[in-house]
Amino acid sequence: AQVVTGEPLPNALKAAVLDEAHKLVSAGATAITTSCGFLSPLQAELQAALPVPVITSALWLLPRLRQAHG
Repeated sequence: AQVVTGEPLPNALKAAVLDEAHKLVSAGATAITTSCGFLSPLQAELQAALPVPVITSALWLLPRLRQAHG
């Protein structure tokens, strides 16, 4: 519920998401993505903190798709 209320994400939730993403990278993940856009507000923060591409919403791909088919 905290993710979808429109309120800023609590720091504890942000920390948990980032921790899990780091675990995935340590386990060999070469990209991090989510199945919905609820974590989209964390896109820039996650991308800055992780050494792999991060896509928190398919909508973040639109600029790249437009360039590729432009």
